[in-house]
Amino acid sequence: VGGDGSEARPFASLADALSRLTAGGTIAVHRGDVRIEGVVMVPRGVALVGVGPTVGTMLVVTRGHAGLSVAQDVQVRDLAIRYEGSDAREEDAAVEVAAGATVTLRNVRIEGAYEGLRVFGEVSAERLSVLRAARNGIALRGAAVGRFRSLLVRDGLAQGVSVGPAEVLSTVAGHLHITDGAVLDNGERGVVFSRAATGVGAAECTTDGPSTAAGELDCFTRVSIERNGIQALAVRGARDVRLRRVSLSGTRVIGADRDADGLAALDGARVTIDDPESAAMRTPGIGSIIVGNARAGVLAQGAGVQLTVRGARVQSNLGPGVFIAQGASAPVVSFNRVDDNRAVGVAVTRSATIASIQCNGISGTLAAPLVTTDGTGAPLGDGLSIVQGGTRVDVSDNTMTANARFGAVFSGASGTVHNNDGAGNLYGLHAYDSPTLAVTGDNRVGGREAAPTVAPPQANSL
Repeated sequence: VGGDGSEARPFASLADALSRLTAGGTIAVHRGDVRIEGVVMVPRGVALVGVGPTVGTMLVVTRGHAGLSVAQDVQVRDLAIRYEGSDAREEDAAVEVAAGATVTLRNVRIEGAYEGLRVFGEVSAERLSVLRAARNGIALRGAAVGRFRSLLVRDGLAQGVSVGPAEVLSTVAGHLHITDGAVLDNGERGVVFSRAATGVGAAECTTDGPSTAAGELDCFTRVSIERNGIQALAVRGARDVRLRRVSLSGTRVIGADRDADGLAALDGARVTIDDPESAAMRTPGIGSIIVGNARAGVLAQGAGVQLTVRGARVQSNLGPGVFIAQGASAPVVSFNRVDDNRAVGVAVTRSATIASIQCNGISGTLAAPLVTTDGTGAPLGDGLSIVQGGTRVDVSDNTMTANARFGAVFSGASGTVHNNDGAGNLYGLHAYDSPTLAVTGDNRVGGREAAPTVAPPQANSL
């Protein structure tokens, strides 16, 4: 029986309450289950407030339609949204934000939707959990912008967070910022950007998240993207992503036909993994963690791709640690710990370039087969491998220790190699067909055997 909206005689349904509001106002939703039948349109300026998402207010939605469809300047706080029933459908988006609309979420939990959030406009969220989505936990579409703090996206069947076009033929997508978050145990990628950037990003990524000033950056600060199926983070298209104190670890799919990398920067992406404290303290590897992935730790591949890695620990991946290939470039790889990876610790293939490799510790690379320059797929085990022409590289102050083949090996390279050290490699440091590469006398990269006189096969592609 319908009431008048007072505490003594509350409205009979959420739809009834919303129908009484012309613009603005707050709806307080009681403790317990509140069933939603059909799409609930939340008008401009409304705040929808529960009593908490755990043993508090639960909006229960039946399969076959969106839960909440929000307009401009809507707030949703202190409640949970749960889908019930089997056979999730594409219409099952718990919260859908139209183009041009904005929503603020605070202390909200979403369970069992096809997509937890489907955003064409703008969303700002703090303490949001999206669990067990049948497709994407969060989908930002078109020029959408998502700003998340204290985010958990977990146990979805596909992507944790997907940033992509509003239409299949579109070439652009919006911006994403996550501060203090976790994207865990999703069936495919943890986070994926599938197109070049459009709309307004951040001008700067700080230790406290994105700046309020407008710019072109996507910011990830203190984010764990772990135990996802294919890739932890995939960035495709011309956009600039900055990562600070992140974990990109534990991808699970093993096999040459699946891209199970910690980070994949592709198709014009610019990605910076940067921890300034490592350089300031001159202590490698105290920043981001890229550990235990089923293929490469970090892959940069394709024309226009630019990768900077500073201060990371890249360890125990089942493929190379850092792999720069097929037209990609790397301005700086410095102050990293690159340990116990397979085939090669840091590789730059013949069609890629790198400017500076400094102050890294590269050790314990295990012998493993990889597609090589001679096409044989021979087992490698090199700490550092550079097959490069046309640009100069500075390789200095690195330590290459206990690698299964070379500590460092160069072919067709130019630049300067100086003040590197290490021991326990099969071969030390050696350059082939590199007349413009200056290898100075202060290098002390030791090997147990003399290096082959003929250039050996080196890493070429994954």
